[in-house]
Amino acid sequence: MRRIVTAVMAVLASGGAALHAQSPQQPTLILTINGGLTSGGDLWTLPRQLVPVIGATDPNGQFDTLRLGRRLRPGIVASLVATLHRSRHVGYAFEVGYFGLDSEGRCEAIVPFHPDAGTPAPEMKNQQACEAAQGNHFGTNVIGFQGGLVYRLTPPGPVSPYVRATGGLAALGSSYVQTITRVLAPQGCASTGSNTCNIALLVQQRRVSATWSGTLAAGLSWAFGPGYQLRLEARDFIVSLPIASDSTTPTTANPDPVARVGSRTKHVLILTAGLDVILERRHRRRY
Repeated sequence: MRRIVTAVMAVLASGGAALHAQSPQQPTLILTINGGLTSGGDLWTLPRQLVPVIGATDPNGQFDTLRLGRRLRPGIVASLVATLHRSRHVGYAFEVGYFGLDSEGRCEAIVPFHPDAGTPAPEMKNQQACEAAQGNHFGTNVIGFQGGLVYRLTPPGPVSPYVRATGGLAALGSSYVQTITRVLAPQGCASTGSNTCNIALLVQQRRVSATWSGTLAAGLSWAFGPGYQLRLEARDFIVSLPIASDSTTPTTANPDPVARVGSRTKHVLILTAGLDVILERRHRRRY
């Protein structure tokens, strides 16, 4: 009898060791390289902005009246995400990303443009500047640094759905408000000393260079080889962007059309595809 019990225990022990050796491995540290596209949409509009007529001697008197605006263009996204799992479901995510939130200018005259003052042959520099701003692509972007939590909805397997919530700080590239364009001036331009002029339709005196951002995301990952996974993700990228909040009237002391700057929380839809590189695994024990 003792021999039988000993033999059964030996078989169970060897079987348990074999099961442990064949048990699935659970990813614990994953590095993800993502690329994707962003959506666009309106950002801000000033329905009535006064711009001094070029060459006017009295800035308080003669203006062109414009409707100015800016909208976000679809752009590209590239990010690097590190995910650390300490349990089967909950993990920590850290991301550094480039979000190409390019913007596009909007400009139209409310009333007909005035010709420039003080020139032998009338020029229409404000009109040229407005036409140049309409549809002009401004190289704006956001660099985000975010951290947060990721939750796997099912135990780790060949296909793993998940949700993710992160937040952090972001750096802004270029201005989402200032609108300055270059126009031709056959009779010369006093400010540049050449036949091109920089015309300010809207000036931002103090540029905002930092803001906050957050991400709510859901996605799927597929294991396709030892140490690698494919990942598809849809995210709501939430970011506070500076906007022109109100129109201003140029004065003799400050003839530039200076913007009153506020902020707007913008939700941007982003679709990404990524490659996971699994840097560390640990065995998932079975009992």
